[in-house]
Amino acid sequence: MRGVTVLKAADDKTRPLNKHTLMAYSGEAGDTVQFAEYIQANAQLYSMRNNTDLSPAALANFVRGELASSLRSRKPYNVNLLLGGVDPITHKPSLYWLDYLASLAPLPYAAHGYAQYVSPCRADLDRLLMLVTQILLPVHPRQAPPPRHHAPPGHQDPQHVHGRAQEEAANRL
Repeated sequence: MRGVTVLKAADDKTRPLNKHTLMAYSGEAGDTVQFAEYIQANAQLYSMRNNTDLSPAALANFVRGELASSLRSRKPYNVNLLLGGVDPITHKPSLYWLDYLASLAPLPYAAHGYAQYVSPCRADLDRLLMLVTQILLPVHPRQAPPPRHHAPPGHQDPQHVHGRAQEEAANRL
């Protein structure tokens, strides 16, 4: 299968770093595999030496440090990463985005490559549907929103006028 989104179906660009953390990578072919193996080996070495796994946040900061030090060398790694996992202590999920310039950002959702053009649309669609259902749900006609501030005497509060209009429309039905 070949196309814009799939170039090689058998090419797996993910590496498990420990039982709780997975790293997905993209970039130059040689750089990505070498850097992913290096990070995976160091994460496993830490786990063996200390009898504990690093949290996703600790691994993300370690990876960021390695990318920053390689950026200052003659041959920097051209690797973009997504690192996600579940903290073994707090059981909270986390996702980190790292680029080849050693920028680290925690995100609620993320994508690399052509998928980054498609996935935000899906997340925006979910948010839009949530907003529409909140706005368009029928409001009980007797429930006018409370006034936000006290208006001076003789001044009509726009929300109060709107609430009264809703009540009058409901009474007409």
